Amino acid sequence: MPRHHPLSRIASVLVVSLFALVWFACLAPRHLAKTDEGRYAEIPREMLASGDWITPRLDGLLYFEKPALQYWATAAAFELFGPSEWATRLWTGLTGFLGVLVIAYTTRRLYGGASGFYAAAVLASSLLYLLMGHVATLDMGVTFFMSAGLCAALLARQSNAITEARGWMLLSWALFGLAVLSKGLEGIVLPGLVLILYLVTTRDATFASRLEPWRGPLVFLAITAPWFVLVALRNPDFAHFFFIHEHFERFLTTSHHREGPWWYFLPILAVGLVPWIFVLPGALAWAQRETHLPSQSSNGRFMPGRLLLIWSGAIFLFFSLSGSKLPSYILPIFPALAMLIGAYLAQAEERLFTWLALASLGVALALLGLSWAGLSWVTPVPAEQAQAYAEFGHGLAIAGALWLLASSAALWLVRRGRLRASLALIAAGSIAAASTGLVAYGALDRFASAHYVAEALAGVLTDDTPLYSVEQYEQTLPFYLGRTLILVNERDELDFGLKEEPARGIASLEAFATRWMAEPKGVAIMPPSTFDKLQAMKLPMRVILKDRRFVVVSKP
Repeated sequence: MPRHHPLSRIASVLVVSLFALVWFACLAPRHLAKTDEGRYAEIPREMLASGDWITPRLDGLLYFEKPALQYWATAAAFELFGPSEWATRLWTGLTGFLGVLVIAYTTRRLYGGASGFYAAAVLASSLLYLLMGHVATLDMGVTFFMSAGLCAALLARQSNAITEARGWMLLSWALFGLAVLSKGLEGIVLPGLVLILYLVTTRDATFASRLEPWRGPLVFLAITAPWFVLVALRNPDFAHFFFIHEHFERFLTTSHHREGPWWYFLPILAVGLVPWIFVLPGALAWAQRETHLPSQSSNGRFMPGRLLLIWSGAIFLFFSLSGSKLPSYILPIFPALAMLIGAYLAQAEERLFTWLALASLGVALALLGLSWAGLSWVTPVPAEQAQAYAEFGHGLAIAGALWLLASSAALWLVRRGRLRASLALIAAGSIAAASTGLVAYGALDRFASAHYVAEALAGVLTDDTPLYSVEQYEQTLPFYLGRTLILVNERDELDFGLKEEPARGIASLEAFATRWMAEPKGVAIMPPSTFDKLQAMKLPMRVILKDRRFVVVSKP
């Protein structure tokens, strides 16, 4: 029989405390990267500065692509801790961390034994989940609320007490409402699709009777409706843009230019679930067999494994069919997969842990090889960039070495029957390696952020100096400057806002040239190709900063 020795209470507290320390510390040591991090820092900054917590704005323009929950949370973090990289990523980090705890609790309630610990270890150390927990995007927030809603629904079905079941189910509706406020309709459409598929395939009458079809929607609307109603009343064009353009057109068309082949998410899943991808096939097969076992609940045949399988498969297929694809879209399936893998490992034999430790060793060696190869790839690039990539490569080498040590120790522990400790070390190796990589990525800051441009402008800009962004919009710059820019011949995702308020932008280089000549002072940031155009137009400009990404000029 497998030996899954439990941790003592003190050891458990120490493990969670150390995990929390590492997890939250890694939110800070990098500047914000384009594009998402700049956007999701600047909108809350403007919300806090304006005092308008209903209508989101980006660079002073109406911005209705996503709901407001994360903007509110980040603005609150800025109010409490001041604007910073750490505060910008705090909501993402907090929801990611809480997601691990929720999955641990729910898996232990459903499957018992070591399953909760294993599920938490798998989720916390899966590469995509770990990295997305430290980047300021909306995906971790919606993943947390959707997954927590799923967990609450599972616990509602498991419970034998009607009152307790009702409480869990109403909580599930509330969490799905927060998921909608996090990113949009996917927060309720996808869970609804999954639950319908589960009920159709299992005919689980007990689950159907616990869905709270009257109270639940009232709870859901009480959470979601106030903001949607208020923002629509203040902005008549909101509803069409948000519901039609940002949902139906995004899914059904390639208008957002994020298309990809049908197999787009397969390599993302494979790499994103490292190092646990090697046991995923076995876990899926085990879960399918588990659905045919007699239920441990007295309320008929409860099949949590099938629900988790449907959750993972339906969401994966949904985004694979979408006309808009980004790697982070499938993040909501990772908690469900972690639950399946954790339950599978809790009943697995020692041999599987041996293979898992060997696979982890292989990944560590591959990372070391990548760090070495990465140093050879930088030779054709400019010296400044080559040096930065070399520093990043050194960080990856340290990450690989840490993972190698942890995997070697895990293999040693497996051979002594310490299965839980060995798996904890495999997870710790992955977390240590990814955390080291996140810190090392700071070496590439100059190529992903505009913080250094803001530093160059520190002694040049005054409050009344017009600041133009010409034929580009660098998302991280407004946050670091603490002010908005005037867009010149640049629209992109701010097209809707510029249509609503055209006076806030300048439509052409010719119109910009006229204003530049008329203003007593001004500063402009642009790509080098645009600088060449303006030079040809003989505009008076004094160069403040010039590199391969930006040229920053002022009036002489």
